[in-house]
Amino acid sequence: MTEGDSPRAGRFRGREHEEAVAQAARQPARRTVRIRGQAIPVVAAPRLVEVERRRPPRRATPEKVKRAPDHVALWAFVLGVLLIAVAILTAHAG
Repeated sequence: MTEGDSPRAGRFRGREHEEAVAQAARQPARRTVRIRGQAIPVVAAPRLVEVERRRPPRRATPEKVKRAPDHVALWAFVLGVLLIAVAILTAHAG
C-alpha cells in the first residue's frame, strides 16, 4: 500500500479537490447566531385547582433535641462503644 492509497489520505485528489473547493466557495456563508436569552416569554399554564401549599414552620435544633432525648442518649452510647472498639483495636500488646 503506497502513501496515496492509505485510508488516511485526503478525500479529494487533484481536480476533485479543486471542484470541492469551488463548490464550497459557491455556497452561502454561514450565519452567526447569537443566543441572547429567551425571545418569547414563557406563559405559565393556569392551574386547574388553586392549592395553597403551606409547610409547617421548621423546628429549631433545641426543640428537636428536647423532643427526643432518648435519641441523643443512643448516639452517645454508640459513639462510646465505637471509641472503645477503636482503642482496643489500636492498642499495642506488649
